[in-house]
Amino acid sequence: MGAPLLRSGRLQAVVVLAGLLAVVIGSVVIVPQFGEPVLRLTAHFDRVVGLYVGSDVRILGVKIGEVTAIQPTGDDVRVQMRYSARYHIPADARVMLIPPSIVSDRYVQFTPASGDGPSLVDNADIPLDRTSAPLETDDVYRALSDFLGALGPNGANASGAFSDLIHTAREALQGNGENLRQTLDGLSKVASALADKRQDLFSTLDNLQKFTTMLASVDAQLRSFNVQLANVAGQLASDRDVLAAMLHDLTQALTSITTFVRDNRAALKSDVDALADITTTVAQQQQALITIFDTAPLTVSNLVLAYNAKTGNLDLRPNLVISSATAPASFELPGATSGPSDPTLGGILGGGTR
Repeated sequence: MGAPLLRSGRLQAVVVLAGLLAVVIGSVVIVPQFGEPVLRLTAHFDRVVGLYVGSDVRILGVKIGEVTAIQPTGDDVRVQMRYSARYHIPADARVMLIPPSIVSDRYVQFTPASGDGPSLVDNADIPLDRTSAPLETDDVYRALSDFLGALGPNGANASGAFSDLIHTAREALQGNGENLRQTLDGLSKVASALADKRQDLFSTLDNLQKFTTMLASVDAQLRSFNVQLANVAGQLASDRDVLAAMLHDLTQALTSITTFVRDNRAALKSDVDALADITTTVAQQQQALITIFDTAPLTVSNLVLAYNAKTGNLDLRPNLVISSATAPASFELPGATSGPSDPTLGGILGGGTR
């Protein structure tokens, strides 16, 4: 009796020690360092299938805390958790439920793991729009079943439309495997070319955006131009008969000119050659023409002033001054008198006699 009781006492002692050791290890796992400060957090989910109190809270798969409470509130499920304060989680972080496998428990994970902005504070509350839960396998099967039912005889294929689509697709693709391959290969090359020239494409789009912005800035002028263009088009439309007649007459005139030029080609060539000689002469005498045009106004003015309306002659008094040391100061033409001037220059002008 004594030996079995002793062995039973030893077994109980081993069990107690193992339990205490498990409690210590569990506390160390739940809180990474005993006595380390922790932060509390509340997140709202639409569903938390597979999540339990004590489930892990992780960053990049590394455990930093645990779930402390799960409470449904009617519209969502409130999940309370705590994590080590030495981890700085961005204030705008999202919270996701991650399923390691189909049958195992899920854990909570923050994303992104870090950021340059402010961090979550103690007792932070993350709303429903920043949390996400994985789609359940039953939901996937249910959605797939609904989709197949919609394509079945009670849905899209009630009148055989889906069957006809499959039959038509089979006939279209039958024997065209090589063409389809070449098409896909061409699309792949086009995509590669676009990827290689993406900078040019982006520059083109940027310039196009600047052009459209410029057009928007002159919208009033463009509207005015369109109105004026519409008015011109309306005026032309109202005068289309006149324009048609004018174009008809212009066609006849061009036909006549063409016939005239063809019939008088030799004469026109000769006239053009002569005109070329004239223009050459004018070009050579350019300086003389410039002198004539410069002095002609003064000459005409002097003639007007010298004209005597009473006698119908020009009043002229030639008086030549010779600058010479030995020559007289001045002299007069033969026949000139010291009296009143002879407006006919001794009968030379105005039909006078000499």
